[in-house]
Amino acid sequence: MFELSQPDFSRELSQPIGEAMRAIVSVGEERDMEVSLPEAELPEAWRRFVAGEENRLAFAGVQQFVADAQFGNEVRCDAAQPAGGVLVLYGVSGTGKTHLVEGLLEAWSTRLAGDVIVTLDGSEFARRYAEAVERDDVETFRRHVRGADLLVLEDAGRLATKPPAQWELLHALDVLAQRGASVVVTLDAAPQTFETLLPALVGRFAEGAVFGLVPPSSSSRLTILAELARERGLQLEPKALELLAADRETTVRELRGTVVSLEAEAKERARREAAGLLFPVRGDEPPAINVPQMKRFLDAQPSGTAPTLKQIVEQTARHFGLKAADLKSGSRRRSVVVARDTAIYLARRLTKKSLQEIGDYFGGRDHTTVLHSCRKLEAQDELDPAQRAALAALRERLQQG
Repeated sequence: MFELSQPDFSRELSQPIGEAMRAIVSVGEERDMEVSLPEAELPEAWRRFVAGEENRLAFAGVQQFVADAQFGNEVRCDAAQPAGGVLVLYGVSGTGKTHLVEGLLEAWSTRLAGDVIVTLDGSEFARRYAEAVERDDVETFRRHVRGADLLVLEDAGRLATKPPAQWELLHALDVLAQRGASVVVTLDAAPQTFETLLPALVGRFAEGAVFGLVPPSSSSRLTILAELARERGLQLEPKALELLAADRETTVRELRGTVVSLEAEAKERARREAAGLLFPVRGDEPPAINVPQMKRFLDAQPSGTAPTLKQIVEQTARHFGLKAADLKSGSRRRSVVVARDTAIYLARRLTKKSLQEIGDYFGGRDHTTVLHSCRKLEAQDELDPAQRAALAALRERLQQG
């Protein structure tokens, strides 16, 4: 029986994963997370996911989780645990958590077709539990959740202000673990960052396989944008595509919105050309977007209300557990240097302040020091997932005001 609660991810299944899935299983205490399946045998949602180096491990971990459930507990990371386990995916909105979960559900329903699958998000879990309490019918709710072979709980952070629902989930996880069931949880930040989640619940999450997802790197953005443009029949000159990919660090969801806006711009330009307002249309398709056109498009994009330097420093200091004054000081402690470089980088990216203005705010540093901090972060940005996650979380917080 394949049971889905809202949100419903049911869909037509792509080709089965097939016997190639077995190749990703390695029995023993040490296992290789370099999971690789033939593209034709991946679920559709996974085929469309551009992992890049930054999210490669998370993508491999999701595939391995399905394999572990399919082939038994002898391949689990901890042989003392029964079959089943907890998979936690975290990252800011738009980094691909739901995309990976959709692929997991597709693969699971193909390879473990008899399993009962229950999917809920945090808000729905809390609401349905509260309703069950009011009806004096908690046991029905518990049978539904605890009877799952696979429980998927998306946006579990929404339980942060619902202590009764957290306790209910904690007990449900205990029962599911005893039954050897599997659990998938998504969060918008690392479990330990939620101060209002029960420590015991955070501990349950942390005991599982935990993978962070970060916004795509510049090389991944290039691949994603090229595919999005191809899907929409949008022609971009290679240099214009590179300019678009390098313009801003953003999530896949925001990249998709940018391409939609760019398409609308291209269609309007083509309409004006066809009307003879600019010059005649050459052929059936509008000409490819070139670099000058791309620059005009990017310059015209709204950037929202830019945060102040004070806000950037305060938020960054809080994120790193420091005082705002530390970031303006001359301290060379590694923790302070990392936080200061991060704040300087964000100031350069999120404000229109000059290098010198930024340097003056950060304790009278000259513009070359500011530029060095930015370049250092840009180099790390392609290589360090933790740094990318910190930048993504701070950027989202600052842009939301």
